[in-house]
Amino acid sequence: MAHLILAEGVKFPFLIEAYRREVHAPFLAHIRHHAQRVFQRGEVGDDTLAQHPHLLAGPLWIGMIHHGILDPEHPIDGGTLCESQLRMLFRPPCESSSVTVSSVHS
Repeated sequence: MAHLILAEGVKFPFLIEAYRREVHAPFLAHIRHHAQRVFQRGEVGDDTLAQHPHLLAGPLWIGMIHHGILDPEHPIDGGTLCESQLRMLFRPPCESSSVTVSSVHS
C-alpha cells in the first residue's frame, strides 16, 4: 500500500488522505500510546519515542524509497534497518558517557 502511495499519491491525493487516515495516523497513535506507557512505567529513560513516533516508521519508509527510487540495484534489508533503529531507541543510557549533544557540536 505504501508503495502505491509513493508512486501515485501526487496524481491521486485522495489516496494519500485515505492512507493517512486509515493506516499512518492510527499506526503513529498506537506507537505513541505504548511508548508513553513504557516511559511512565520506567522501562525507558525518556519519552522520545512517544513524542516522535515517526522514528519507528522511518526505517520502513527509507527502505521503500531506497528500493524503489534511490538504488533498486542494491537493496538493503528493511528488517535489519528496523532492528537497528530499535536498538538505538531502546539502548540503555551509558552511565559513564561524557558525550553530550553540545560536546558533539563543539
